[in-house]
Amino acid sequence: MTSTATIPTTETRAGPKGIRGWMLLPAIGTFLGPPRVANSLFDTVRAARDVGGNTMVGAVLGFEIVVSTVFLGLALWLIYLLIKHRRAYPKLFIWTLAGQSAFLVVDCTIAFIVFDLPFEPDDYKAIFKSLLVCLVWIPYMLHSKRVRNTFIN
Repeated sequence: MTSTATIPTTETRAGPKGIRGWMLLPAIGTFLGPPRVANSLFDTVRAARDVGGNTMVGAVLGFEIVVSTVFLGLALWLIYLLIKHRRAYPKLFIWTLAGQSAFLVVDCTIAFIVFDLPFEPDDYKAIFKSLLVCLVWIPYMLHSKRVRNTFIN
């Protein structure tokens, strides 16, 4: 009589896992995301209310409201994925970071082209900060053993 061993369905991986080490920083950022996005969204809604009859400004602010609402939903979803250690978390984190950076550039460019507003030093600072965050955390999410070992569900 031969014995058959049960093969586990999940592969155990050697190396670090869990929300520790460098992974703490994007986790904290994930939890700070919804209040940050909600604050920006409310500021945009207030600005849209104060615009009055300027339809072009209203249209741009409406676009910002829609995009910010999407980012708020993504930020809340990221918290759920992080808590549950879902495999989708790193990918959605990457897409959200890249999307927020792209939106920032597009928004500043629209203000420059449509409203002839110059890029302010704060605009350059925000774009630089956003791109720097992408340059640090996107490769981390793609190549970290801790990320690979943590988000397995």
